Amino acid sequence: MLLWGGGSCSGDRCDQTVSTPRDNGAALDLSANRWRSLAKSPLSARLRPASAWTGKELVVWGGQAGTTYFADGAAYDPASDRWRPMAWNSRFAPASVWTSQELIVWGGIFALAKIESLADGARLSPYA
Repeated sequence: MLLWGGGSCSGDRCDQTVSTPRDNGAALDLSANRWRSLAKSPLSARLRPASAWTGKELVVWGGQAGTTYFADGAAYDPASDRWRPMAWNSRFAPASVWTSQELIVWGGIFALAKIESLADGARLSPYA
């Protein structure tokens, strides 16, 4: 199991307005019942990125920290403990699914001059 990013908070309420974005991750080795830290990611700390397991890599893309919306992503290879950067268009908190070749995202929020909800989709081919 691989985990990366997300947020941490204290108190009774924990949402994007009070959560502190994270830029670290960990991998669980089930056979040894042990966690290990992931290599440092090229991505900055963020909440709610789209992510998928490709069968070889963990793809992490987009997300948000405060009023900053990210248009970047990276793929993590647990065999080599390395990240490789990827670029794409900005979209925060979309629905996403991995098709075995592409990360498909739908909806979400886009923010530059103003925040707007999106009613469209996009495809990311991390190996193209």
